[in-house]
Amino acid sequence: MSKMKLILEQIRKSPQNSVEELAMLVNSLRPESKTVINSAQENLKQLIDLLNEDPQLLYAFRKFIQHIISSKNHIRLFTELGISPRRSFISELLRRFNEKILPDYIEEDELLSVIANVFYEPDDYQWVEAIHMDIWCDLFELMDFSVEENAFLPNEFNPSLFASAQILASRITSLGLEPEMIVRLPHIENFNSPFQVLSYEVNKLVELANESKPDKVHIQQLYRHILVMLSQCRESIEHVRKGQRRSGVSISLAYLLLRIEQNIERLGRVLGSILSETKEQRLMLAVEIFIRMVRFENQKHGIRQHIKENTQMLAYQVVELTSQTGEHYITDTPRQYYRFLLQSMGGGLIISFTTWIKFVIGSLKTAPLVEGLLFSLNYSLSFIAIFVTHSTLATKQPSMTASALASALDDKKHQTINLDKTADLIVKLSRSQFASFLGNLIIVIPLPYLIAWAYHYFTGSYIVDEAKALKTIKSIDPVHSLSVLYAVITGVFLFISGIINGYYDNNVHYGNVGLRIKNNRFLQRHFSQRRINKMSSYIEKNYGGLMGNLYLGFFLGFAAIFGQITGLPFDIRHVTLAGGSFAMAYYTLGDFLSGITIWTSLLGIFLIGLMNFLVSFSLSLLVALRSRKVNFSQTGELFTRVLAHFFAKPMDFFYPPRKKNLSLPVDSTLINE
Repeated sequence: MSKMKLILEQIRKSPQNSVEELAMLVNSLRPESKTVINSAQENLKQLIDLLNEDPQLLYAFRKFIQHIISSKNHIRLFTELGISPRRSFISELLRRFNEKILPDYIEEDELLSVIANVFYEPDDYQWVEAIHMDIWCDLFELMDFSVEENAFLPNEFNPSLFASAQILASRITSLGLEPEMIVRLPHIENFNSPFQVLSYEVNKLVELANESKPDKVHIQQLYRHILVMLSQCRESIEHVRKGQRRSGVSISLAYLLLRIEQNIERLGRVLGSILSETKEQRLMLAVEIFIRMVRFENQKHGIRQHIKENTQMLAYQVVELTSQTGEHYITDTPRQYYRFLLQSMGGGLIISFTTWIKFVIGSLKTAPLVEGLLFSLNYSLSFIAIFVTHSTLATKQPSMTASALASALDDKKHQTINLDKTADLIVKLSRSQFASFLGNLIIVIPLPYLIAWAYHYFTGSYIVDEAKALKTIKSIDPVHSLSVLYAVITGVFLFISGIINGYYDNNVHYGNVGLRIKNNRFLQRHFSQRRINKMSSYIEKNYGGLMGNLYLGFFLGFAAIFGQITGLPFDIRHVTLAGGSFAMAYYTLGDFLSGITIWTSLLGIFLIGLMNFLVSFSLSLLVALRSRKVNFSQTGELFTRVLAHFFAKPMDFFYPPRKKNLSLPVDSTLINE
């Protein structure tokens, strides 16, 4: 006799057994491992066959299930499981974290506890969802829940479902009238909001259903009207979401919208399981509720899921704003190329003096914290100077241009992806990156050398003493130092600074910072409105860039100090700073350095630049694709076209063709008409 048959025989002997028998029965359905997840479907079919073959066994099983249902409270199951209870993103995150360590206690008289005690494995929802809906429907039909002509679930459920519907409707009304919603839905002021009347209509429906002789026609009419209002509530949520793309995104608002959606979805299913017109519809909704409850139970402590659900829109907005910046880093014509080259040379000029100041700070021998602060200010002010003078730093490009490429690969934004033009965009990105590196290095190696020479000529001493120069040369050696690893760390910091850039740009949009500056009374008393408008416009356009560069400077400045304090191999290597440092060290040690050492150092600078680029670009592209939910499946074909272009016209990757490119702006060129 099979294990499943033995459990059913136990149930037949005592249909009022505890939940333990149900847990044992579910365990017999559960697949042995994730690799054989489909075996659960065969196990459920076997259970259905056993019940169909033995009417007495089926009768006992029905009594067993009905006893469990009738002896438990149902409302918390329908109004809490799968619905975020906290009022803020952070408090919900902390709740999940706490309950992941020490799970919450659920009273035994709650049906919620049955789900928790029966489907206790964290991946149970996977095999439950893997079973075909029709098979679950067959099992539910065997349980003979269709006790009323107008309801699928048993009488014991109906009062709980109606009470749950009232709670859910009241919650939707309350959440829909939160200040953050009212500001973004002006029509609420005109009393046209579906959120306002939903609770009233649901209460009216429940009153009609509880009458001694309910008017079924009137109930169905009211039910259909409620479905329309739920649809209007969803439209209002979508309206707010679309507005976020123009006015910025807030995690608190995203969390509020998620909570409203959760309650709307639950209310629709709860009412549908009682009031849908056909038995098949009611049956299907009841099964869907059951399957979703199992998933919600397994994921109720999911921290990653909570973060993903609530930051998806913010990530999209941040990446979208970053991609708009990235489009400025793409050169198309020779004129743009030379202008970009000059901008990169300007960046190299500033970094040359940054390198000089870096060595001066190092010679002060201050306390580590003070030294880290001075390094950070040096880097931050230099990066901000590059930004405000519209110069270019080579390694700032990748995190921006990766977002622009992700936009091009977004097949939901564009109906079809034109691979030829996407490949052409990659060629332009490569060319622009080459120009940026070239422009930086044209200046950042010769100029620091000249500065070191001039300093020595006028003062008789070296900017970099011999010991420091030797240490500098060793620090960029790709073989005998961790310079490549440190370049990877720098690439991560460059990526993070790009995200910070987009994040602060989003905050400026969301907080209406521009309008607030324009209407600030203190500023109006001290400055002309024309000057205030200029200030407002500048901050709106550049605040993200300023903050991104400020943070990047502090990341780079404190990295080595962090490594010293913790004893970890943690430091940074930035290609332009490494190039400038090598030039100054070479002036001090030039006559003592062998040719191998010089070429090894140049190789180290190249590898540092390569790692800076690859890491920041790859991370940015990955985040951009994920934020857009892009599943680009033509990677191989796109790579082939890029490679073919390289072999056919290799110079295009380094210099734009002289023929003027008449292509449309970046996004437009990627759409097949």
